[in-house]
Amino acid sequence: MKVSSFPVGFEHELDMYPLDFEEFLWACNISEDVISMLKDCYEQLRPIPDFLHKQIMERYRQYLIVGGMPEVVMTYLENEDFTKTINNQKDILSGYRNDISKYAGNEKVLVKSVFDAIPGQLSKQDKRFVLASIEKNASRRKYGAPTQWLVDAGIAYYSFNVGSFELPFPIHENIRLYKLFFVDSGLMCAMMLNNIQAQVLTGDNVEVTRCVCNKAGINSKEIITGNKIDTLSDVALSRLLKRNNIFAKLSPIQKARIVRVLKQNGNVVGYMGDGINDSPALTNSDVGISVDTAVDIAKETADIILLEKDLNVLLDGVMERKKNICKFNEIYKNGNKLQLWGSSFSNYCKHCTTIFT
Repeated sequence: MKVSSFPVGFEHELDMYPLDFEEFLWACNISEDVISMLKDCYEQLRPIPDFLHKQIMERYRQYLIVGGMPEVVMTYLENEDFTKTINNQKDILSGYRNDISKYAGNEKVLVKSVFDAIPGQLSKQDKRFVLASIEKNASRRKYGAPTQWLVDAGIAYYSFNVGSFELPFPIHENIRLYKLFFVDSGLMCAMMLNNIQAQVLTGDNVEVTRCVCNKAGINSKEIITGNKIDTLSDVALSRLLKRNNIFAKLSPIQKARIVRVLKQNGNVVGYMGDGINDSPALTNSDVGISVDTAVDIAKETADIILLEKDLNVLLDGVMERKKNICKFNEIYKNGNKLQLWGSSFSNYCKHCTTIFT
């Protein structure tokens, strides 16, 4: 049957958003009793019991990476495999870019420029989204409509600077000072992962390095040794670092050189090591990381010392430093309107290389 027009009065529009954290917990089969306890603690400003806090924080980390796109959440819960999850997210991002090309008309190039700039803009300390980072002498007149297109399409949203931390926030907003966020934190993480590279630098021989990497799930098909590095110029080494991520039989000087070349290429380098041989590289890195069982010189050189055998504490630190309250999510359940605080976090660099030894 062909419908020639919409019957007036029988249409009701609903705006659909990615799952918020409460809905993510529902998908993870967290009981209503636990969720009610979390709400009570939040509303009454009471600490969450320790036994529950650790479990919920782990779910929160998963939520930040997975996000709230239903298909992505389902893929993660069925497989518990971040690789498959990220592939799903990249498919969605690719779909967004195709939609921009199809529907943004003459402004599609400008819309894509703003879209691609969002993760890098969140890494900066600027109080606003800086259009000049996209194009020299860029103006709101030129990029205002393309930015609004992303917001209207439900891909991004504004987070305005407020002149006073008083409710209601909208009357204190400065519309000229804003940041842009993706509506889904998982999609933002997927875009950032395109710029993150993990390297393994070790003084161990090739056989030991391959065994350890295989156990860690790192492809060890090609391992570069220190002897080859000594024959390369900095330019040649820079090209090699883009193709290879495992280096064995390295001297302390060779490790430090690799860190230096990575930084020269515009990377922000985090280096993790616990031995005397790691000290030069720890010193040259942007962020030196060691453990409490490391030798004294490594601990003295490092910027961060891990007291637990858990790299999640690094994520906790970045989240605590960079988290940005961005919006209230309104949830309707059993006819009652609930307000849950929504938050997002930004990565601290556009191009990041993390090195493990």
